[in-house]
Order: sequence, then structure tokens, then C-alpha cells
Amino acid sequence: MKWIFGPEKELELATRDEFEGFRYAYRIDMAQDYTPTKVVRLVGKYKEVLEFGCGPGHMSKVLTEELGCRVTGIELDEEAAENAQKYCQEVYNIDLDQIDILGIMGNRKFDVLLFADILEHLKSPETLLSTSAKLLAKGGHVVASVPNVGYCGLVAELLVGRFQYRDLGLLDKTHIRFFTRQGLVSMFEQCGLVITDLDGYEVPLELSEFKGAFKGLPRAVTDFITSQKDSMVYQFILKASIQQRYNLLSRIKQCIIRDKE
Repeated sequence: MKWIFGPEKELELATRDEFEGFRYAYRIDMAQDYTPTKVVRLVGKYKEVLEFGCGPGHMSKVLTEELGCRVTGIELDEEAAENAQKYCQEVYNIDLDQIDILGIMGNRKFDVLLFADILEHLKSPETLLSTSAKLLAKGGHVVASVPNVGYCGLVAELLVGRFQYRDLGLLDKTHIRFFTRQGLVSMFEQCGLVITDLDGYEVPLELSEFKGAFKGLPRAVTDFITSQKDSMVYQFILKASIQQRYNLLSRIKQCIIRDKE
């Protein structure tokens, strides 16, 4: 089935497979090119993965069954964590805002630390990022996807004084941290991590939850909004490495990312 973006469609997809009833779960179609598949490809094949906020295992399933990875999951919701055990080597039912990640994992090392649509839900994502980075194996990396608060529809609503939380989407009522490109780069640097790949998943305004946001705004205003970099980016997808480990090529790529800001 062709993927049609939007929180309502995402919820619809979630009710059509083994993840029925789980709020954030969705079937991942690797034939499509959208945020989940971009994330999975950045993880890579045959990796030892620590997945933060694994939900009921919808991404863990793809990583294990299609990419040959071994996944350790962490999930707050008890029912989702139990379901994720079908696809993970083990699952920890723990609150990420309270977790002692080093105490739990001990001397274990992982090729990939995965934060798919989870950092925005945390009170202090910086703390978890900087601490968990110590679990990376040599040559390991972090993969994350994060909503873009600079999306054109959200900006347009702010201009008319509207900031409405929703059940799903960029202003999901459980989101407590918000990021732009510059904010992401800065946060990762503060955590001792350098973003080496930064991609964006673009969504036309009419396919988003903000589809009527431009109504009533002057053409000059909407033209200005859409002329801004990342105005159509709904989510950022990134790969990051520990600073002291990354080489000259990575440094060049980082300079390119900064130049595009």
C-alpha cells in the first residue's frame, strides 16, 4: 500500500496489522521513502542496536527480520514493551526520564543507539544522549528522527496566535521539547556528538494536520514562510558520531551541514 502522510493516516495504518491498538505503532514499508525507512537505512545491517522508546516493536521487527540486527529495547508502556519482546533480544520496561542507562547496561557496547521520534518526549534529552553515548562501540553511531518545529504550517498558525496540541503530529500532546535544524546540531554538540548526516522528510502542507494554516494570510507572508530553509521539512533524520572519533571526511560533511543552516 502506498504511504500517504499525515497523523490520521498513520493511525489508520497502525490498525491494519499485528500492532493494532498501539498508539504510535505503524507498519514500515521498506519500498517507500519516508522517515521510518530513512531511519532504518541509517541503522544499517547486522548491527547491535539499543532502541530507546521501541514501542510494541514495529521498527525492531524490521531491523531484526529484514536487516539481521540484534535489538535491545527500552519502552515505558508495559503492554507495548511486552509485545516488543517478540522482536527484541530483551526489553526493559523503564521510564527514559528516570533511567540509569549505564547502571542497567553495565559494560555492554552497541553499534547503534536509536532514538526514533523519542527525544521530543523527554524532559532532558541532553542527559540521556550524553550518558548513553558512552555505550557506543568503536565506530558506532547514533540515529534519530525528530519533528521540525519550523514546519511552515506550524509557523503559520503561530503567526495568528494558535498553538494547538493534537493527538498525533508535530504538536502531539506528549511532546515537551521542540527543535529546529540549528537546535538539533547544537544539542548534539553539547552532548559530545557530531551530526554527520542530516536529512529531512518533506510533507506538502495540504497533506499535514496544518492544511488550512495559510488561509487568510497575505500572499507575501506565505511566500516568506515557504522561502525559509526547512519550511517544508516535517521531520529531521540524522546520524551522529562521538566527536573525537570522527575523521576528516566527517568534519567536511559537518561544515556542509552548517553552511546549509
